[in-house]
Amino acid sequence: MTAAVRRRDIAVVCAVLLVALGVRLWRLGAKDLWQDEAASLVFASQPLPKILTDIGETNPPLYYAILHEWIAVFGTSERALRFPSVIFGVLAVGLTGWIGFCLGGKRLGWLAMGLMAVMPMPVEYSQVARTYTLFLAASLASFGCLLEWVRTSRRKWAVGYVLSTIVMSYGHYYWVFNMLAQQLYLAWQVVHRRVRFLHWAGLSAAVFVGVLPWLWVSALQTVRVQRGGFWIPKPVFGDLVRIIRRDVIFGVPKRLVWCFIALAVLGLFEIRVPRQSSVAASGVKRWRLPQWNIRPARQEADTLLLLVLWLGCPLVIPFVWSLFLTPVLYQRYTIAATVPFALLIGRGILAIPNRLGRAVVIIALGVLTASSLLHYYAWEREAWRPLTAAIQQLTRAGDAIAIPIRGSRTSFTYYYRGHIPVYSLAQRADGMNAHEFDRSIREAISGHGRLWLILSDSSLERQHPSITEAFLKRCPQAQLFYQRKFPQELVLYGYDLGVDTAATSITAPAPAGMGPTSVIAQPVVGAGANNSAATMAAVAHSKAFSGTKSR
Repeated sequence: MTAAVRRRDIAVVCAVLLVALGVRLWRLGAKDLWQDEAASLVFASQPLPKILTDIGETNPPLYYAILHEWIAVFGTSERALRFPSVIFGVLAVGLTGWIGFCLGGKRLGWLAMGLMAVMPMPVEYSQVARTYTLFLAASLASFGCLLEWVRTSRRKWAVGYVLSTIVMSYGHYYWVFNMLAQQLYLAWQVVHRRVRFLHWAGLSAAVFVGVLPWLWVSALQTVRVQRGGFWIPKPVFGDLVRIIRRDVIFGVPKRLVWCFIALAVLGLFEIRVPRQSSVAASGVKRWRLPQWNIRPARQEADTLLLLVLWLGCPLVIPFVWSLFLTPVLYQRYTIAATVPFALLIGRGILAIPNRLGRAVVIIALGVLTASSLLHYYAWEREAWRPLTAAIQQLTRAGDAIAIPIRGSRTSFTYYYRGHIPVYSLAQRADGMNAHEFDRSIREAISGHGRLWLILSDSSLERQHPSITEAFLKRCPQAQLFYQRKFPQELVLYGYDLGVDTAATSITAPAPAGMGPTSVIAQPVVGAGANNSAATMAAVAHSKAFSGTKSR
Protein backbone atom coordinates (compact mmCIF):
# COMPACT_ATOMS: atom_id res chain seq x y z
CA MET A 1 0.00 0.00 0.00
CA THR A 2 1.44 3.34 -1.05
CA ALA A 3 1.62 6.31 1.28
CA ALA A 4 -0.97 8.19 -0.82
CA VAL A 5 -3.47 5.31 -0.58
CA ARG A 6 -2.87 5.03 3.15
CA ARG A 7 -3.49 8.75 3.62
CA ARG A 8 -6.68 8.49 1.57
CA ASP A 9 -7.94 5.60 3.68
CA ILE A 10 -7.18 7.46 6.90
CA ALA A 11 -8.95 10.55 5.55
CA VAL A 12 -12.08 8.52 4.70
CA VAL A 13 -12.18 6.92 8.15
CA CYS A 14 -11.68 10.27 9.89
CA ALA A 15 -14.41 11.87 7.77
CA VAL A 16 -16.91 9.15 8.67
CA LEU A 17 -16.01 9.41 12.36
CA LEU A 18 -16.47 13.19 12.25
CA VAL A 19 -19.92 12.72 10.71
CA ALA A 20 -20.76 10.17 13.41
CA LEU A 21 -19.61 12.61 16.11
CA GLY A 22 -21.53 15.49 14.57
CA VAL A 23 -24.90 13.73 14.33
CA ARG A 24 -24.52 12.50 17.92
CA LEU A 25 -23.63 15.91 19.33
CA TRP A 26 -26.41 17.69 17.43
CA ARG A 27 -29.16 18.68 19.89
CA LEU A 28 -27.55 16.51 22.58
CA GLY A 29 -29.12 18.45 25.43
CA ALA A 30 -32.35 19.46 23.69
CA LYS A 31 -34.54 16.60 24.91
CA ASP A 32 -35.60 16.31 28.54
CA LEU A 33 -34.31 13.51 30.73
CA TRP A 34 -36.69 10.59 30.57
CA GLN A 35 -37.25 8.17 33.42
CA ASP A 36 -34.54 5.65 32.45
CA GLU A 37 -31.94 8.41 32.24
CA ALA A 38 -33.12 9.67 35.61
CA ALA A 39 -32.69 6.14 36.96
CA SER A 40 -29.12 6.16 35.63
CA LEU A 41 -28.46 9.39 37.53
CA VAL A 42 -29.94 7.92 40.72
CA PHE A 43 -27.80 4.77 40.60
CA ALA A 44 -24.65 6.60 39.48
CA SER A 45 -25.01 9.04 42.38
CA GLN A 46 -24.67 6.24 44.93
CA PRO A 47 -21.33 5.31 46.52
CA LEU A 48 -19.28 3.04 44.30
CA PRO A 49 -19.52 -0.06 46.57
CA LYS A 50 -23.30 0.31 46.56
CA ILE A 51 -23.34 0.51 42.74
CA LEU A 52 -21.39 -2.73 42.46
CA THR A 53 -23.68 -4.70 44.78
CA ASP A 54 -27.13 -3.14 44.30
CA ILE A 55 -29.74 -5.75 43.34
CA GLY A 56 -32.44 -3.13 42.85
CA GLU A 57 -31.23 -2.37 39.30
CA THR A 58 -31.69 -4.91 36.53
CA ASN A 59 -28.57 -3.91 34.57
CA PRO A 60 -24.92 -4.75 35.32
CA PRO A 61 -22.92 -2.04 37.12
CA LEU A 62 -20.13 -1.04 34.70
CA TYR A 63 -21.94 1.86 33.04
CA TYR A 64 -23.10 3.27 36.38
CA ALA A 65 -19.56 3.05 37.76
CA ILE A 66 -18.23 4.97 34.74
CA LEU A 67 -21.02 7.54 35.00
CA HIS A 68 -20.35 7.88 38.75
CA GLU A 69 -16.80 9.04 38.08
CA TRP A 70 -17.85 11.12 35.08
CA ILE A 71 -20.46 13.25 36.86
CA ALA A 72 -18.06 13.83 39.74
CA VAL A 73 -15.90 15.78 37.28
CA PHE A 74 -18.31 17.16 34.65
CA GLY A 75 -21.56 17.60 36.56
CA THR A 76 -25.11 16.42 35.91
CA SER A 77 -26.38 18.58 33.05
CA GLU A 78 -28.15 16.81 30.19
CA ARG A 79 -25.10 17.14 27.95
CA ALA A 80 -22.71 15.95 30.64
CA LEU A 81 -24.84 12.90 31.46
CA ARG A 82 -25.16 11.88 27.82
CA PHE A 83 -21.62 12.58 26.61
CA PRO A 84 -20.16 9.17 27.65
CA SER A 85 -22.77 7.53 25.42
CA VAL A 86 -21.58 9.76 22.55
CA ILE A 87 -18.00 8.59 23.08
CA PHE A 88 -18.99 4.92 23.10
CA GLY A 89 -21.24 5.45 20.07
CA VAL A 90 -18.43 6.96 17.96
CA LEU A 91 -16.08 4.20 19.16
CA ALA A 92 -18.67 1.66 17.97
CA VAL A 93 -18.65 3.24 14.50
CA GLY A 94 -14.86 2.86 14.28
CA LEU A 95 -15.00 -0.75 15.50
CA THR A 96 -17.66 -1.50 12.89
CA GLY A 97 -15.25 -0.32 10.20
CA TRP A 98 -12.52 -2.55 11.64
CA ILE A 99 -14.76 -5.63 11.52
CA GLY A 100 -15.86 -4.71 8.00
CA PHE A 101 -12.21 -4.50 6.92
CA CYS A 102 -11.61 -7.95 8.43
CA LEU A 103 -14.63 -9.54 6.76
CA GLY A 104 -14.68 -7.96 3.33
CA GLY A 105 -12.00 -5.36 2.76
CA LYS A 106 -11.97 -1.58 2.71
CA ARG A 107 -15.15 -1.00 0.76
CA LEU A 108 -17.24 -3.13 3.11
CA GLY A 109 -15.63 -1.41 6.09
CA TRP A 110 -16.42 2.04 4.74
CA LEU A 111 -20.01 1.14 3.89
CA ALA A 112 -20.63 -0.43 7.29
CA MET A 113 -19.06 2.56 9.04
CA GLY A 114 -21.20 4.95 7.04
CA LEU A 115 -24.38 3.07 7.87
CA MET A 116 -23.58 2.85 11.59
CA ALA A 117 -22.64 6.53 11.64
CA VAL A 118 -26.13 7.67 10.61
CA MET A 119 -28.48 4.76 11.45
CA PRO A 120 -31.23 6.15 13.71
CA MET A 121 -31.03 3.52 16.46
CA PRO A 122 -27.28 3.89 17.21
CA VAL A 123 -27.62 7.68 16.99
CA GLU A 124 -30.65 7.74 19.31
CA TYR A 125 -29.02 5.62 21.98
CA SER A 126 -25.79 7.60 21.70
CA GLN A 127 -27.86 10.51 23.00
CA VAL A 128 -29.28 8.88 26.12
CA ALA A 129 -27.58 8.34 29.46
CA ARG A 130 -27.92 4.57 29.38
CA THR A 131 -25.62 1.59 28.91
CA TYR A 132 -26.59 0.68 25.34
CA THR A 133 -23.67 2.18 23.40
CA LEU A 134 -21.16 0.90 25.96
CA PHE A 135 -22.62 -2.57 25.42
CA LEU A 136 -22.52 -2.08 21.64
CA ALA A 137 -18.87 -0.97 21.60
CA ALA A 138 -17.82 -3.85 23.89
CA SER A 139 -19.74 -6.31 21.69
CA LEU A 140 -17.93 -5.05 18.59
CA ALA A 141 -14.54 -5.28 20.30
CA SER A 142 -15.36 -8.83 21.40
CA PHE A 143 -16.40 -9.99 17.92
CA GLY A 144 -13.47 -8.22 16.27
CA CYS A 145 -10.89 -9.80 18.58
CA LEU A 146 -12.55 -13.19 18.08
CA LEU A 147 -12.27 -12.88 14.30
CA GLU A 148 -8.61 -11.86 14.48
CA TRP A 149 -7.81 -14.70 16.89
CA VAL A 150 -9.47 -17.31 14.66
CA ARG A 151 -7.58 -15.92 11.66
CA THR A 152 -4.12 -15.53 13.24
CA SER A 153 -4.15 -17.60 16.49
CA ARG A 154 -2.09 -14.84 18.11
CA ARG A 155 -2.18 -14.55 21.89
CA LYS A 156 -2.83 -10.82 21.97
CA TRP A 157 -6.17 -11.30 20.21
CA ALA A 158 -7.13 -14.06 22.66
CA VAL A 159 -6.41 -11.71 25.56
CA GLY A 160 -8.31 -8.93 23.83
CA TYR A 161 -11.29 -11.24 23.29
CA VAL A 162 -11.41 -12.29 26.94
CA LEU A 163 -11.15 -8.72 28.25
CA SER A 164 -13.68 -7.23 25.83
CA THR A 165 -16.15 -10.06 26.45
CA ILE A 166 -15.89 -9.49 30.21
CA VAL A 167 -16.54 -5.77 29.64
CA MET A 168 -19.53 -6.72 27.44
CA SER A 169 -20.89 -8.94 30.22
CA TYR A 170 -20.74 -6.04 32.69
CA GLY A 171 -22.50 -3.77 30.19
CA HIS A 172 -25.85 -5.48 29.59
CA TYR A 173 -27.50 -8.85 30.17
CA TYR A 174 -27.96 -9.37 26.43
CA TRP A 175 -24.26 -10.28 26.38
CA VAL A 176 -25.48 -13.85 26.92
CA PHE A 177 -27.01 -13.95 23.44
CA ASN A 178 -23.88 -12.50 21.82
CA MET A 179 -21.80 -15.04 23.72
CA LEU A 180 -24.08 -17.82 22.45
CA ALA A 181 -23.51 -16.67 18.86
CA GLN A 182 -19.74 -16.68 19.45
CA GLN A 183 -19.78 -20.13 21.04
CA LEU A 184 -21.73 -21.58 18.10
CA TYR A 185 -19.27 -19.97 15.70
CA LEU A 186 -16.29 -21.39 17.61
CA ALA A 187 -17.94 -24.82 17.70
CA TRP A 188 -18.17 -24.66 13.90
CA GLN A 189 -14.47 -23.80 13.74
CA VAL A 190 -13.61 -26.71 16.06
CA VAL A 191 -15.63 -29.15 13.95
CA HIS A 192 -13.73 -28.06 10.84
CA ARG A 193 -10.43 -28.23 12.75
CA ARG A 194 -9.57 -24.57 12.33
CA VAL A 195 -9.56 -24.06 16.11
CA ARG A 196 -8.38 -26.52 18.73
CA PHE A 197 -10.91 -27.67 21.27
CA LEU A 198 -8.59 -26.93 24.21
CA HIS A 199 -8.08 -23.37 22.99
CA TRP A 200 -11.84 -22.90 22.73
CA ALA A 201 -12.36 -24.31 26.23
CA GLY A 202 -9.58 -22.12 27.61
CA LEU A 203 -11.10 -18.94 26.18
CA SER A 204 -14.54 -19.81 27.53
CA ALA A 205 -13.14 -20.64 30.98
CA ALA A 206 -11.23 -17.34 31.12
CA VAL A 207 -14.41 -15.41 30.30
CA PHE A 208 -16.33 -17.35 32.97
CA VAL A 209 -13.72 -16.51 35.60
CA GLY A 210 -13.98 -12.82 34.70
CA VAL A 211 -17.78 -12.83 34.97
CA LEU A 212 -17.84 -14.88 38.19
CA PRO A 213 -17.62 -11.93 40.65
CA TRP A 214 -20.89 -10.53 39.29
CA LEU A 215 -22.80 -13.80 38.96
CA TRP A 216 -24.06 -13.90 42.55
CA VAL A 217 -25.51 -10.37 42.30
CA SER A 218 -27.01 -11.30 38.92
CA ALA A 219 -28.63 -14.37 40.46
CA LEU A 220 -30.20 -12.25 43.23
CA GLN A 221 -31.52 -9.80 40.64
CA THR A 222 -33.01 -12.66 38.62
CA VAL A 223 -34.78 -14.06 41.68
CA ARG A 224 -36.17 -10.61 42.51
CA VAL A 225 -37.51 -10.18 38.96
CA GLN A 226 -39.08 -13.65 38.95
CA ARG A 227 -40.86 -12.98 42.25
CA GLY A 228 -42.01 -9.46 41.60
CA GLY A 229 -42.77 -9.75 37.89
CA PHE A 230 -40.96 -7.97 35.06
CA TRP A 231 -42.31 -4.86 33.38
CA ILE A 232 -41.75 -6.09 29.80
CA PRO A 233 -44.98 -7.55 28.34
CA LYS A 234 -45.11 -10.93 26.66
CA PRO A 235 -44.39 -10.39 22.95
CA VAL A 236 -46.20 -11.58 19.86
CA PHE A 237 -44.70 -12.13 16.43
CA GLY A 238 -45.72 -8.62 15.38
CA ASP A 239 -43.52 -7.17 18.13
CA LEU A 240 -40.48 -8.94 16.69
CA VAL A 241 -41.29 -7.61 13.21
CA ARG A 242 -41.77 -4.11 14.63
CA ILE A 243 -38.41 -4.23 16.41
CA ILE A 244 -36.69 -5.36 13.22
CA ARG A 245 -38.38 -2.64 11.18
CA ARG A 246 -37.97 0.21 13.65
CA ASP A 247 -34.57 -0.43 15.15
CA VAL A 248 -32.62 -2.82 12.96
CA ILE A 249 -33.81 -1.60 9.54
CA PHE A 250 -33.44 2.16 9.93
CA GLY A 251 -37.10 2.78 10.89
CA VAL A 252 -38.16 2.75 7.23
CA PRO A 253 -41.83 2.62 6.13
CA LYS A 254 -43.43 -0.82 6.21
CA ARG A 255 -43.66 -1.06 2.43
CA LEU A 256 -39.87 -0.75 2.14
CA VAL A 257 -38.92 -3.26 4.83
CA TRP A 258 -38.77 -6.20 2.45
CA CYS A 259 -36.53 -4.22 0.07
CA PHE A 260 -33.95 -3.87 2.82
CA ILE A 261 -34.32 -7.49 3.86
CA ALA A 262 -33.81 -8.51 0.23
CA LEU A 263 -30.67 -6.39 0.08
CA ALA A 264 -29.35 -8.04 3.25
CA VAL A 265 -30.18 -11.50 1.87
CA LEU A 266 -28.32 -10.54 -1.30
CA GLY A 267 -25.27 -10.16 0.91
CA LEU A 268 -25.39 -13.92 1.49
CA PHE A 269 -24.78 -14.62 -2.20
CA GLU A 270 -22.15 -13.91 -4.81
CA ILE A 271 -23.10 -12.65 -8.25
CA ARG A 272 -20.89 -13.21 -11.24
CA VAL A 273 -21.59 -11.59 -14.58
CA PRO A 274 -19.62 -12.97 -17.55
CA ARG A 275 -18.19 -10.44 -19.93
CA GLN A 276 -20.39 -9.55 -22.86
CA SER A 277 -19.41 -11.31 -26.07
CA SER A 278 -20.31 -10.72 -29.69
CA VAL A 279 -21.27 -13.22 -32.34
CA ALA A 280 -20.65 -12.54 -36.00
CA ALA A 281 -23.66 -13.32 -38.14
CA SER A 282 -23.75 -12.17 -41.72
CA GLY A 283 -21.06 -9.65 -40.94
CA VAL A 284 -23.14 -8.04 -38.15
CA LYS A 285 -22.06 -8.18 -34.51
CA ARG A 286 -24.87 -9.13 -32.15
CA TRP A 287 -24.46 -8.56 -28.43
CA ARG A 288 -25.87 -11.14 -26.04
CA LEU A 289 -27.32 -10.12 -22.74
CA PRO A 290 -25.12 -11.18 -19.81
CA GLN A 291 -26.28 -14.18 -17.79
CA TRP A 292 -26.04 -13.53 -14.08
CA ASN A 293 -24.69 -16.39 -12.01
CA ILE A 294 -26.14 -16.08 -8.50
CA ARG A 295 -25.11 -18.68 -5.94
CA PRO A 296 -24.40 -18.90 -2.21
CA ALA A 297 -21.05 -17.46 -1.23
CA ARG A 298 -19.63 -20.81 -0.10
CA GLN A 299 -16.07 -19.56 0.00
CA GLU A 300 -17.13 -17.14 2.72
CA ALA A 301 -19.24 -19.60 4.70
CA ASP A 302 -17.47 -18.76 7.97
CA THR A 303 -18.14 -15.04 7.56
CA LEU A 304 -21.77 -15.54 6.66
CA LEU A 305 -22.33 -17.98 9.51
CA LEU A 306 -20.95 -15.47 12.00
CA LEU A 307 -23.14 -12.66 10.64
CA VAL A 308 -26.29 -14.81 10.68
CA LEU A 309 -25.63 -15.98 14.24
CA TRP A 310 -24.75 -12.47 15.37
CA LEU A 311 -27.98 -11.11 13.86
CA GLY A 312 -30.27 -13.95 14.87
CA CYS A 313 -29.29 -14.76 18.44
CA PRO A 314 -30.13 -11.32 19.97
CA LEU A 315 -33.51 -11.38 18.17
CA VAL A 316 -34.80 -14.93 17.89
CA ILE A 317 -33.54 -16.40 21.20
CA PRO A 318 -35.00 -13.58 23.38
CA PHE A 319 -38.29 -13.87 21.47
CA VAL A 320 -38.56 -17.62 22.12
CA TRP A 321 -37.41 -17.12 25.72
CA SER A 322 -40.10 -14.47 26.22
CA LEU A 323 -42.83 -16.77 24.93
CA PHE A 324 -42.15 -19.57 27.39
CA LEU A 325 -40.25 -17.96 30.31
CA THR A 326 -39.81 -14.37 31.54
CA PRO A 327 -40.39 -11.72 28.83
CA VAL A 328 -37.03 -10.14 27.99
CA LEU A 329 -37.44 -9.01 24.35
CA TYR A 330 -37.30 -5.23 24.13
CA GLN A 331 -36.30 -2.97 21.28
CA ARG A 332 -33.43 -1.12 22.99
CA TYR A 333 -31.71 -4.33 23.99
CA THR A 334 -31.33 -5.50 20.39
CA ILE A 335 -28.95 -2.68 19.48
CA ALA A 336 -26.08 -5.13 18.83
CA ALA A 337 -28.08 -6.68 15.97
CA THR A 338 -27.75 -3.46 13.95
CA VAL A 339 -24.07 -4.19 13.22
CA PRO A 340 -24.42 -7.55 11.40
CA PHE A 341 -27.39 -6.16 9.51
CA ALA A 342 -25.33 -3.16 8.40
CA LEU A 343 -22.56 -5.54 7.30
CA LEU A 344 -25.04 -7.67 5.33
CA ILE A 345 -26.46 -4.52 3.73
CA GLY A 346 -22.93 -3.51 2.77
CA ARG A 347 -22.27 -6.94 1.27
CA GLY A 348 -25.55 -6.74 -0.63
CA ILE A 349 -24.59 -3.36 -2.10
CA LEU A 350 -21.17 -4.64 -3.14
CA ALA A 351 -22.78 -7.73 -4.69
CA ILE A 352 -24.62 -5.53 -7.22
CA PRO A 353 -22.44 -5.90 -10.35
CA ASN A 354 -23.35 -2.54 -11.88
CA ARG A 355 -21.69 0.62 -10.53
CA LEU A 356 -24.71 2.73 -11.35
CA GLY A 357 -26.95 0.30 -9.46
CA ARG A 358 -24.67 0.46 -6.43
CA ALA A 359 -24.68 4.26 -6.54
CA VAL A 360 -28.49 4.39 -6.74
CA VAL A 361 -28.85 2.07 -3.74
CA ILE A 362 -26.33 4.06 -1.69
CA ILE A 363 -28.11 7.34 -2.48
CA ALA A 364 -31.49 5.81 -1.58
CA LEU A 365 -30.04 4.57 1.72
CA GLY A 366 -28.67 8.02 2.44
CA VAL A 367 -32.03 9.69 1.78
CA LEU A 368 -33.94 7.21 3.95
CA THR A 369 -31.54 7.39 6.88
CA ALA A 370 -31.44 11.20 6.66
CA SER A 371 -35.24 11.27 6.74
CA SER A 372 -35.30 8.94 9.74
CA LEU A 373 -32.72 11.07 11.54
CA LEU A 374 -34.74 14.25 10.97
CA HIS A 375 -37.79 12.46 12.31
CA TYR A 376 -35.83 11.44 15.41
CA TYR A 377 -34.54 14.97 16.02
CA ALA A 378 -38.10 16.33 15.75
CA TRP A 379 -39.53 13.66 18.05
CA GLU A 380 -40.13 14.77 21.64
CA ARG A 381 -39.60 12.73 24.76
CA GLU A 382 -41.45 13.34 28.02
CA ALA A 383 -41.72 17.11 28.34
CA TRP A 384 -40.64 17.62 31.94
CA ARG A 385 -39.46 21.20 31.50
CA PRO A 386 -42.84 22.63 30.43
CA LEU A 387 -44.62 20.45 33.00
CA THR A 388 -42.48 21.69 35.89
CA ALA A 389 -42.98 25.26 34.66
CA ALA A 390 -46.74 24.71 34.74
CA ILE A 391 -46.55 23.18 38.23
CA GLN A 392 -44.54 26.11 39.58
CA GLN A 393 -47.12 28.55 38.17
CA LEU A 394 -50.23 26.68 39.38
CA THR A 395 -49.29 25.38 42.82
CA ARG A 396 -49.78 27.19 46.11
CA ALA A 397 -49.07 26.57 49.78
CA GLY A 398 -50.85 23.49 51.07
CA ASP A 399 -50.62 21.58 47.77
CA ALA A 400 -48.90 18.23 47.24
CA ILE A 401 -47.47 16.48 44.18
CA ALA A 402 -47.68 12.70 43.62
CA ILE A 403 -45.89 10.60 40.98
CA PRO A 404 -46.34 6.81 40.65
CA ILE A 405 -42.93 5.89 39.19
CA ARG A 406 -39.61 6.40 40.96
CA GLY A 407 -37.69 7.21 37.76
CA SER A 408 -40.35 9.72 36.75
CA ARG A 409 -40.09 11.39 40.15
CA THR A 410 -36.35 11.78 39.60
CA SER A 411 -36.99 13.30 36.15
CA PHE A 412 -39.48 15.72 37.71
CA THR A 413 -37.27 16.77 40.63
CA TYR A 414 -34.33 17.22 38.23
CA TYR A 415 -36.19 20.20 36.72
CA TYR A 416 -38.50 21.26 39.56
CA ARG A 417 -37.40 24.29 41.56
CA GLY A 418 -40.45 24.76 43.78
CA HIS A 419 -41.04 23.91 47.44
CA ILE A 420 -44.22 21.84 47.23
CA PRO A 421 -43.69 18.35 48.75
CA VAL A 422 -43.37 15.51 46.21
CA TYR A 423 -44.61 11.99 47.09
CA SER A 424 -44.06 8.66 45.38
CA LEU A 425 -47.12 6.48 44.86
CA ALA A 426 -46.91 2.71 44.65
CA GLN A 427 -46.46 1.82 40.99
CA ARG A 428 -49.39 -0.62 40.95
CA ALA A 429 -52.76 -0.32 42.62
CA ASP A 430 -53.86 -3.97 42.43
CA GLY A 431 -53.01 -7.35 43.94
CA MET A 432 -50.26 -7.61 46.55
CA ASN A 433 -49.32 -3.94 46.05
CA ALA A 434 -52.78 -2.58 46.94
CA HIS A 435 -51.83 -1.95 50.58
CA GLU A 436 -48.70 -0.08 49.47
CA PHE A 437 -50.81 2.07 47.17
CA ASP A 438 -53.26 2.81 50.00
CA ARG A 439 -50.42 3.79 52.31
CA SER A 440 -48.81 6.07 49.72
CA ILE A 441 -52.17 7.72 48.93
CA ARG A 442 -52.84 8.43 52.62
CA GLU A 443 -49.36 9.91 52.97
CA ALA A 444 -49.79 12.14 49.91
CA ILE A 445 -53.21 13.60 50.81
CA SER A 446 -52.70 13.96 54.55
CA GLY A 447 -52.83 17.63 55.52
CA HIS A 448 -53.10 18.93 51.92
CA GLY A 449 -55.93 20.77 50.21
CA ARG A 450 -55.03 19.93 46.62
CA LEU A 451 -53.11 17.10 44.97
CA TRP A 452 -51.30 17.32 41.63
CA LEU A 453 -51.01 13.83 40.13
CA ILE A 454 -48.44 13.22 37.37
CA LEU A 455 -48.68 10.12 35.18
CA SER A 456 -45.73 9.58 32.90
CA ASP A 457 -46.01 6.10 31.42
CA SER A 458 -49.15 5.14 29.54
CA SER A 459 -48.07 1.48 29.39
CA LEU A 460 -48.77 1.22 33.13
CA GLU A 461 -52.26 2.55 32.51
CA ARG A 462 -52.82 -0.19 29.93
CA GLN A 463 -51.29 -3.05 31.91
CA HIS A 464 -52.77 -2.31 35.35
CA PRO A 465 -55.92 -0.71 36.76
CA SER A 466 -55.96 2.98 36.07
CA ILE A 467 -54.01 4.93 38.66
CA THR A 468 -56.58 7.72 38.50
CA GLU A 469 -59.49 5.33 38.96
CA ALA A 470 -57.76 3.63 41.88
CA PHE A 471 -57.00 7.00 43.45
CA LEU A 472 -60.64 8.11 43.19
CA LYS A 473 -61.87 4.90 44.78
CA ARG A 474 -59.64 5.56 47.76
CA CYS A 475 -60.34 9.30 47.86
CA PRO A 476 -63.98 9.72 46.72
CA GLN A 477 -64.21 13.32 47.86
CA ALA A 478 -61.53 14.43 45.37
CA GLN A 479 -62.65 16.68 42.51
CA LEU A 480 -60.77 16.88 39.22
CA PHE A 481 -60.42 20.55 38.30
CA TYR A 482 -57.40 20.53 35.99
CA GLN A 483 -55.90 18.24 33.35
CA ARG A 484 -53.32 18.77 30.68
CA LYS A 485 -51.49 16.38 28.42
CA PHE A 486 -47.85 16.87 27.47
CA PRO A 487 -45.82 15.01 24.80
CA GLN A 488 -45.25 11.27 25.27
CA GLU A 489 -48.28 10.50 27.44
CA LEU A 490 -47.16 12.82 30.22
CA VAL A 491 -50.36 13.99 31.94
CA LEU A 492 -50.90 16.41 34.81
CA TYR A 493 -54.07 16.10 36.93
CA GLY A 494 -55.20 18.58 39.56
CA TYR A 495 -57.52 17.32 42.35
CA ASP A 496 -59.25 19.40 45.00
CA LEU A 497 -59.29 17.30 48.18
CA GLY A 498 -61.78 19.51 50.05
CA VAL A 499 -65.58 19.36 50.21
CA ASP A 500 -66.25 22.46 48.10
CA THR A 501 -67.74 21.28 44.76
CA ALA A 502 -68.04 24.67 43.13
CA ALA A 503 -66.71 24.80 39.60
CA THR A 504 -63.62 26.88 39.10
CA SER A 505 -61.70 28.00 36.05
CA ILE A 506 -57.94 27.97 35.67
CA THR A 507 -55.89 29.47 32.88
CA ALA A 508 -53.35 26.82 31.94
CA PRO A 509 -49.90 27.59 30.58
CA ALA A 510 -50.32 26.95 26.86
CA PRO A 511 -48.02 24.83 24.69
CA ALA A 512 -45.65 26.64 22.38
CA GLY A 513 -47.49 28.27 19.50
CA MET A 514 -50.91 28.13 21.22
CA GLY A 515 -52.87 30.67 23.22
CA PRO A 516 -53.97 30.27 26.84
CA THR A 517 -56.20 27.26 27.47
CA SER A 518 -59.08 27.36 29.92
CA VAL A 519 -59.57 24.17 31.91
CA ILE A 520 -63.04 24.01 33.42
CA ALA A 521 -63.47 22.08 36.65
CA GLN A 522 -66.27 19.52 36.69
CA PRO A 523 -68.08 18.66 39.93
CA VAL A 524 -67.27 15.12 41.05
CA VAL A 525 -70.43 13.26 41.98
CA GLY A 526 -70.60 10.04 43.93
CA ALA A 527 -67.73 7.68 44.42
CA GLY A 528 -66.10 4.71 42.76
CA ALA A 529 -67.27 4.12 39.19
CA ASN A 530 -69.37 7.32 39.07
CA ASN A 531 -66.41 9.35 40.25
CA SER A 532 -64.23 7.76 37.58
CA ALA A 533 -66.90 8.52 34.97
CA ALA A 534 -66.89 12.15 36.03
CA THR A 535 -63.15 12.17 35.63
CA MET A 536 -63.45 10.85 32.09
CA ALA A 537 -66.08 13.48 31.33
CA ALA A 538 -63.67 16.14 32.47
CA VAL A 539 -61.05 14.67 30.21
CA ALA A 540 -63.36 14.88 27.22
CA HIS A 541 -64.35 18.45 28.11
CA SER A 542 -60.80 19.70 28.64
CA LYS A 543 -59.35 21.53 25.67
CA ALA A 544 -55.84 21.14 27.10
CA PHE A 545 -56.04 17.39 26.71
CA SER A 546 -55.87 17.76 22.93
CA GLY A 547 -52.47 19.48 23.04
CA THR A 548 -49.31 18.18 21.39
CA LYS A 549 -49.81 14.72 19.94
CA SER A 550 -47.32 12.19 21.29
CA ARG A 551 -45.41 9.65 19.30
